[in-house]
Amino acid sequence: MKKEVTITFAQDCNPQLLVQFVQEANRFRSYILLQQRELQINAKGYLGILHLLNTTVGERIILSAEGADAEQALAHLSEILGSASA
Repeated sequence: MKKEVTITFAQDCNPQLLVQFVQEANRFRSYILLQQRELQINAKGYLGILHLLNTTVGERIILSAEGADAEQALAHLSEILGSASA
C-alpha cells in the first residue's frame, strides 16, 4: 500500500521532529518505507530518516507500508508529514 505525501514541515524540520516521526512509525507492526527521490528510507530507523532534513517544502515523497496495520500507519504518518509545520 502506497501514498504520496506533499511535505509541509521542511521549514521547521529539525532532528527532534524526525525522532518523533520514527517513534510514531515504530508504534505500527507494518514494514514502513519512505521514498525520497531515488532513495528508499526505513521509516523506523533514526539514521536513514535524517535524510529528510534536506527536504524542501512542497516536495513529494512516497510513503509505503506492508502489514496488518498498513492502512492505519499510512494515514497517521502521512498526517504528520503533511501537517507538522507551525
